[in-house]
Amino acid sequence: MLTTSLVSALPAGAADGDGSISGTVTDMVSGDPIPDVEVTAYEVGSNWLMGSTTTGPDGTYVLGGLVTISGAVVEFAPSAGFHRSEWYDDASNSWSATTVPIVPDGNVPGIDAELELGGSISGTVVEEDGGQPIEGVAVDVKSLSYQSLGSAITDASGDYTVFGLPAGDARVGFADLPRHVNEWYDDHLNLGAATPVTVTAGADTPGIDASLVVPSSLSGLIKETGTDAPLEGIRVDVYDHFRTWLGATNTGADGTYAVEGLPPVTVRVEFIDNIGGHTSEWYDDQSDFFVATPISLIAGQLSPDINADLERGGSISGVVTEEATGTGANGIQVVVTNLSNLQLGSTVTALDGTYSVAGIPAGWVKVQFYDPSEMLIREWYNDQTTFETATSVQILSAAETVGIDAELAGNFPGPLSLTGTITDQDGAPIPTDGTLVGADVYDLSGNRLGSGYADPAGFYTVTALSAGSVKVEFWGPDAYFPEWYDNQPDFDSATQVEVVPGIGASGVDASLARGGSVSGTVTEEGSTNPVGDLPVDLYDLSWNLKASGKTDPSGDYTVVGLSTGSYKIMFGQYGPYPFEQPQGGHIAEWYNDQPDFTSATPVSVTVGSAVVNIDAVLAVGASVSGVVSNQGAGAPVPAEVYVYDTSGTLLRSGMANASGEYRVSGLPSGMARVEFRDGAGLFVGEWYNDQLSFASSTPVALTTGVDTPNIDAQLATAAVVSGRVTDEDGGDPIGGVDVYVYSSSMVLLGSTVSDDTGAYRVLGLRAGPAIVEFRDLTGGYAAEWYDNAQSPDSAADVPLTAGFEETNIDAALVVAGSIAGTVTNIATGVGIEDIAVDAMDRLTGEALGSELTDGSGAYRIDGLFPGEYVLFYSSVSGPTGPYVEGWYEGKDSFETATPVVVVSGSVPTVADIPVEVGSWITGIVTVDGTGAPLDNICVWAADTDTGAWAEEFGQTFSGEFEFGLIPGSYRLNFVDCASTPTHVSEWWDDQATYPSGTPVVVPADGSALGPFDAALLPNAGSISGTVTATGGGVFPGDACTSARDASGGYYGGVTAEPDGTYTITGLPYGPEIFVRFDDCGIGAVPQTWWDGKETIDEADPIVLATNEHRTGIDGVLGTPADEPVTNDVAPSVSGVTKVGKSLTGNAGSWSGTEPISYAYQWLRCDAGGSSCADVSGATG
Repeated sequence: MLTTSLVSALPAGAADGDGSISGTVTDMVSGDPIPDVEVTAYEVGSNWLMGSTTTGPDGTYVLGGLVTISGAVVEFAPSAGFHRSEWYDDASNSWSATTVPIVPDGNVPGIDAELELGGSISGTVVEEDGGQPIEGVAVDVKSLSYQSLGSAITDASGDYTVFGLPAGDARVGFADLPRHVNEWYDDHLNLGAATPVTVTAGADTPGIDASLVVPSSLSGLIKETGTDAPLEGIRVDVYDHFRTWLGATNTGADGTYAVEGLPPVTVRVEFIDNIGGHTSEWYDDQSDFFVATPISLIAGQLSPDINADLERGGSISGVVTEEATGTGANGIQVVVTNLSNLQLGSTVTALDGTYSVAGIPAGWVKVQFYDPSEMLIREWYNDQTTFETATSVQILSAAETVGIDAELAGNFPGPLSLTGTITDQDGAPIPTDGTLVGADVYDLSGNRLGSGYADPAGFYTVTALSAGSVKVEFWGPDAYFPEWYDNQPDFDSATQVEVVPGIGASGVDASLARGGSVSGTVTEEGSTNPVGDLPVDLYDLSWNLKASGKTDPSGDYTVVGLSTGSYKIMFGQYGPYPFEQPQGGHIAEWYNDQPDFTSATPVSVTVGSAVVNIDAVLAVGASVSGVVSNQGAGAPVPAEVYVYDTSGTLLRSGMANASGEYRVSGLPSGMARVEFRDGAGLFVGEWYNDQLSFASSTPVALTTGVDTPNIDAQLATAAVVSGRVTDEDGGDPIGGVDVYVYSSSMVLLGSTVSDDTGAYRVLGLRAGPAIVEFRDLTGGYAAEWYDNAQSPDSAADVPLTAGFEETNIDAALVVAGSIAGTVTNIATGVGIEDIAVDAMDRLTGEALGSELTDGSGAYRIDGLFPGEYVLFYSSVSGPTGPYVEGWYEGKDSFETATPVVVVSGSVPTVADIPVEVGSWITGIVTVDGTGAPLDNICVWAADTDTGAWAEEFGQTFSGEFEFGLIPGSYRLNFVDCASTPTHVSEWWDDQATYPSGTPVVVPADGSALGPFDAALLPNAGSISGTVTATGGGVFPGDACTSARDASGGYYGGVTAEPDGTYTITGLPYGPEIFVRFDDCGIGAVPQTWWDGKETIDEADPIVLATNEHRTGIDGVLGTPADEPVTNDVAPSVSGVTKVGKSLTGNAGSWSGTEPISYAYQWLRCDAGGSSCADVSGATG
């Protein structure tokens, strides 16, 4: 009955004895017939072409002459227009197509198709040098998930059109090797970096052009170090600036190789011996990609002599057996890693369990043994379960390390399984929409052991596990939160699951919570055009990036999987993400139409709910463009380009292409500064226009909707510094040491970190004298400067020459010492947190180490060079914590502080620091009457009892001040410290003089004090004059002048300049002011009062008007009597009293009126110190 229903009389076009099919092809939406569609039948199984035909004007077709017993699959391919190809019945490819039975001498009707309307992409391909069209270039269009969507070949004019493409974003590739270098639109070398092209249904997307370059090539010779024997079969891999693989080959029997079809860019080359036991390396004799010597390829030219001499590496061998039987274990994976757990080599054991891994670099390694079938339990050498506990094995060059054996225990009764169910928070299976749901199983060291995927009911199984403790992570679509068993947020907090021998584990279930979502539409300002392919980033209120999405071609976006909370949303690229240019060059903004994070409107989200209509309208921005080339040679440089505003905030960044051309778009209008960097380190970075710094760079004007062209740069060829860092005692290499290169003016030129062999290489350095610092941030070794110097001042210059490498800039580091102790409150003995302890070199005063105290008050400063240090301590928490500041052992200065001696080794020098704990003084100073905040107001503290000034003081900024004081009682003085003072000084609380000021008591418990506010009157007055000595001339010593009220209360005062002149500012207008002159409290001469009076009662008062500055207020002080000379420290003699030795005399110290003159005479005495006589000529 089935055959009868499918077969009809033979239509026209079908031959006797052959089968045929027929049908109609129409538009999916309108139902209109589609002519000129090619209908092709392929035999099922063999994919043999059985026949083809074309639809007529009415969309119908008959395809006859079909002979098969297995049936056919049928393809419908429009030869022109926008409709998409498909397979019967509505399938996208042959393997998912419905099989059509073919009946001899019969017709199978109704093999119809309804084609979806697609779009097309068109363009022209030319040669970059000359612009000649290129015929025969293969154009391939792929989806963003790398699925092929369509293809075409360029014609004699270089033109192409790819029809029948689905609407949406696609990537377009152009292939023409060996004539030209393959590339992806727009001028990218790999698919992942290609610029998406938007396809619109029913329309053509034109102008998707390409300019292809003639390829470059490189060649060389690979030999063995020591023997110079050519090495055959060495793999040569070529990578570009971004480590994108460009091509590879193997050396021939004579050791030579050539890699062709390469783009004319900067490349790095790796040499790998996969079979012969030689160690891998990068050109030129470097350990990895980052320090490899770059090679600049030129279009159409060969770069020869890219040679390498490979060292014969060490090898490691052993036998892996089954613990239960002692027989060799076949097929066991043996993996050799370095001490950073990076793989160096691997192999599989033979039938008898033996193995050998060759080509291992000299050094220390660890070895793992793993049975892929999980019939045997994996382990690390020597019988360890984790990498951390594994025994290290030493590898020597050109030598075999033998006996690295393993006995693997059986995983009885075989591989085990872990099972469970993954549901949503309501217990229902999670709808996947094609996204997998599953679980990952990890050992307790964080190594993933296996994965399992949930079926439609949510059930999952992870197989091939060994017995032991594991942790399990569950995951699903983006809309759901991942979690760890049992309902934990991370690996550390996850509950362990026991995989039981012979049983496994079951019931390891999870319920994943569905997050909230935010959605909206982004359009262009001034139109309704959607902005597609635009990043949308969600941050929490602490500016941590929490989730991201992108707009689709319609400008719509949805970000899912959000936790309950408030978010700030960024539309477009934010500055610190380099090299990404949002489509259309729109200015990024924050929701809701805000310029920055601070002003952004938060959006509240609740788990399980959807927040909609969070839209944005973006303005088209300005752009800047230019060409980056090599200074002198003019060759293009694929440099990084950064654009900043005038405050130094990064706005956007981009990347020059292989031709050196760049364009950074989406910039706000205004003035900007542009920086150029070469990430490869071949060239020296600079700022526009040929400047070394942001400050000296030439500003660039940006205008909305306009490109600012010709912002070019010519980068100078860079210098290189390289060397090795070792231990001074044993000469062992030291990895992980930070190496900094500075100019002679201490501008940082470049930096890097030494590798496991101690080697380092700093690229991209500007020519000229430089100094080099070596700093071990772990604190195990003391920092030093080249060449064995302790400070930059004593460092040896390293001459840097453009295009050359300064080698052997080595450092032998000394094992560091350390200082440790506890900072405690001297009154209570309790430790104090967040106190900074600085260790300063005793000789130079340079701070060489600093640490904060922890919650118990403990600190430890590591990485110190052996020697003497001075400790300074201070609080860093500000007004939120206690005030602490001083020098070790309570001394008052660096010079008097007790030195702390540091020696090499792990045992620190103990330096406990009991401190007096004070408090912070805070407040706001404003203008009396207006309340406007005042800047540059100094706040001084005078002892309540003695009037002595405290060393600490504050100064206002935006009216606010804060400073610390040790315990005591003080009066606070507010003084205008501006260069031209205009406000009247006062004492807290709103008092005119020191005696009337309200005391402020600072307790010893570090409690918060204040605020101590003040409102200062404007239009202050001042007095000025000169202090002289009796009889004329400058007074011989310090002369102080003070302004006081009638009771002697202190308004303010100063110490006269060396020429005797003085000015007292900030004085009130209106009250009587009396001026006193004295010798600053020494008391060697009597004080006097203006005008020539001996007491305040006799003195003439001064009354100032508003803003009056009275001059000529002069004073005279008597000449002090000479102070008698007194010996403070007795003279002494040091040295050895013996023929041939020297004695040294020390004059001691003396005090009195300067200058003090003295002389000495050496005497010779008997053993008892008597009968002394002058030594002739021994005087001074």
